[in-house]
Amino acid sequence: MSSEAAVVQHQQPATTTHSGQVATMNPARMIELAIEKGAVEQLDKLLELQERWEANEARKAFVEALTEFNQNKPEIQKNKHVEFETRNNGLTAYDHASLDHICEILGEALGRVGIAFRWSTLNLPNGWIRVTCILTHRQGHSEETTLEGPHDQSGGKNPIQAIGSTTEYLRRYTLLAATGVAVKGMDDDGQGGNQPDPRVQQAAEQRKQNAPQGQQKTAQGMINGNQREALQKAIEKAGQTTEQFCRSAGIPSLDQLTADRFKGAMQHLNAMKQRSAQQ
Repeated sequence: MSSEAAVVQHQQPATTTHSGQVATMNPARMIELAIEKGAVEQLDKLLELQERWEANEARKAFVEALTEFNQNKPEIQKNKHVEFETRNNGLTAYDHASLDHICEILGEALGRVGIAFRWSTLNLPNGWIRVTCILTHRQGHSEETTLEGPHDQSGGKNPIQAIGSTTEYLRRYTLLAATGVAVKGMDDDGQGGNQPDPRVQQAAEQRKQNAPQGQQKTAQGMINGNQREALQKAIEKAGQTTEQFCRSAGIPSLDQLTADRFKGAMQHLNAMKQRSAQQ
């Protein structure tokens, strides 16, 4: 309750109903009394007070609901593997939780505490995209989380695909940021303790088995000494240990990393280094 509402309640004692029960002196009750007494000149101020009082009650209800959500926060595993060639003929490979996977899990958990989510999207003059995730409680209070990013030109995307990719990415991360949920699974960003997602490993193994013979031979080659040294330095700069990296990559040691995964691993570690520097 706002301080102004508290002052008014202190000045106005609780009234007694015809049944002898004590009525709570909130702004709505004060408006009723003003109408009964014909004090029309006070209605504007009382209506403003009522709006502020309801907004504050809705905000408190939102905080309580989000606290309840955090006490039973769901776990989200990365469920999708992505690989594509870069313009320099390199290979980018990473795992993430897809938007529909995140929405399904968080939508159910948030719904149980009376919170819904949606997004608004805006194309900015500089060519970037702004996505805002809006959490709204059933009593009306809303809070927003906003991120911006450029069109995703990676992987040979056409202009429409580039817009769609960035929009989906920002939707994923604004929803995760708004709810305070971190995705778990492969490439666990140095958290440790999380085993690689077996579904992702199974998919990777299937891709390897279905690859043409020439590609299979290339994939069987391991990184050389120089690549191993570069990888070790990148791991340290990313704030990981060798054990954490190997566990997330599903290999027993760095020597067992295949050459075709080297560029993707370096790009992933460099991205981790940049994220750490921004925090």
